[in-house]
Amino acid sequence: MKIRSGFVSNSSSSSFICDVCGQDVSGWDMGLYDAEMYECVNGHTFCEEHALNVGDEKTMAINIVEDQIKSLKRSQEKYGEEGDTYYLDRIKDEEEFLAELKKDDYELDFDQISEDYELRYSYPEKGCPICQMETVMDSDMVSYLLKKNGVTKNEVKEEMKAKFSSYDELKNYSK
Repeated sequence: MKIRSGFVSNSSSSSFICDVCGQDVSGWDMGLYDAEMYECVNGHTFCEEHALNVGDEKTMAINIVEDQIKSLKRSQEKYGEEGDTYYLDRIKDEEEFLAELKKDDYELDFDQISEDYELRYSYPEKGCPICQMETVMDSDMVSYLLKKNGVTKNEVKEEMKAKFSSYDELKNYSK
């Protein structure tokens, strides 16, 4: 069985797989809107019904802009001096916009913010069931267990190869 995560493309067909329930939605020239899914700022893909309620539109807009600032700061750290001016200017602009957005008298156009920040492809971390640990992905559990037990993937692989002579033996052991 193939296991795919997130966005998978083949020619002009697209497929999106929910990291929470495993639902696979495919079609020609489709995007997350057509699939009725979101991708959070950390790359997790999930069905609309799994999105966590983060409050009203203003709260959602604030979360979107705060996540954008975090992302820009990570990029600025990654690219250092060569990106300093670009990222520092963008961060300053976003922080100024966030301050305006938080004012009581700010007239919110949530549809415009959703479009400007590509909400379908950058859903706020606070609304992601995986980022909020409502759901834990298998790959994250494996990484956690490897770290907790102080072993590497290669060590586990070698142990499994020594213990089992076939995949059927492994499956029977794992039941």
